[in-house]
Parts: sequence; structure tokens; C-alpha cells
Amino acid sequence: MSQTREPKGEQEILQSFQSQRNELRNLAAKIEELASEANEHGLVLKTLEPMEKNRKCFRLIGGVLVERTIADVAPAVKTNKEQLDLLVERLRGQFEGKQQELANFQEKHKIRMKGQPEENERENQESTASHGNSK
Repeated sequence: MSQTREPKGEQEILQSFQSQRNELRNLAAKIEELASEANEHGLVLKTLEPMEKNRKCFRLIGGVLVERTIADVAPAVKTNKEQLDLLVERLRGQFEGKQQELANFQEKHKIRMKGQPEENERENQESTASHGNSK
């Protein structure tokens, strides 16, 4: 957990929980953004692949459109895509860790989401579903 001390009051626990959920949402959004960007790089590579290597193309670098050849651009795009893929995988690992951390925090402090059944109710529902509804 990123905090060094345990929350004491109900309000602090709730704030900590909401903060962790927001952090998880932000991380998921970043993963989605980077995965989309990596996908776009893949589409560019797929488009450039069948073309002649000496054909000119344009690349946006730091807000400036630069004229290059496909032979110059394709390796850079491929490297960028590989780096994005690695970053996405690393962030997914962090996401899973934070998700588990949040689940542990939720279980430790007995936090239920609205509409989420309690553990006892869930067990009762599962047992009645497996035995059938007999009246």
C-alpha cells in the first residue's frame, strides 16, 4: 500500500478506499491509452510493410512534420511499438497488484459496494442455486 500509516476512522478508511479506486481507474485508463497507441503503431507498420523502402513518407516528431523514407521510419516505429507493448505489460502487472491490494483492503475493512451481497447472503444464494429451489 502506498500509505505508511493505517487509516483509523471510518471516514479515513472510506477516503483511502476511494483514493485507491480512483488510482486503479486512472491506471486502467492509461493502460487503455497506451494499448491503443501501440495498436496504431502496428497499423502503421502493417501499412508500410508492402511499400518500397525508398518511398518518401512523413513523420510527426515533437509537433514538426518531417520528411523521411520508409527505410528510416519503419525501424523507429517498430521500436516505439515494442516499447509501448512492454510498458503496457508492466502497467498491467501493476494494475493486477493494485487490484489485489484494493480487494485485500476491502476485505480487511469489510467494505461492501452498493448492490453487492454480503458474504453470508452470497453463500446462501450459492447453496440454494446448487440444491435447487424446493418449496
